[in-house]
Amino acid sequence: MGNQYITYSLAVLAKEMGYEYIDTYCYDPECRDRSYLFHWCDEHYCSTEERMKRLVPAPTQAGLQRWIREKREIHIEIYSNASGWGWILTKINGTTLKEIEDSMFFNSYEEALEEGLSNALM
Repeated sequence: MGNQYITYSLAVLAKEMGYEYIDTYCYDPECRDRSYLFHWCDEHYCSTEERMKRLVPAPTQAGLQRWIREKREIHIEIYSNASGWGWILTKINGTTLKEIEDSMFFNSYEEALEEGLSNALM
């Protein structure tokens, strides 16, 4: 079981919201295959400052979740029940931002977390 990296669309949203740390991998908006992750220190990508500005950081889901908790003070809780996986958003002070929705469930923890991450950034 490896690290679960965020999708390209979520990476773009995270960058727009201020996430700028390239840990290991990134997306290149000019690449046709938007699902392809590049290692950030690949010579081709690190050779110019212009290229580095173009790249979109691709953190793991856990890494982005931590950044959201620390910078935006939003906790993303993932839960499961007989219908599948869901998510809840709360502020660190305990204020609920998004309660359980009985109509929106996902087949996996990772799918629910991806959706929760996206909503926490909006």
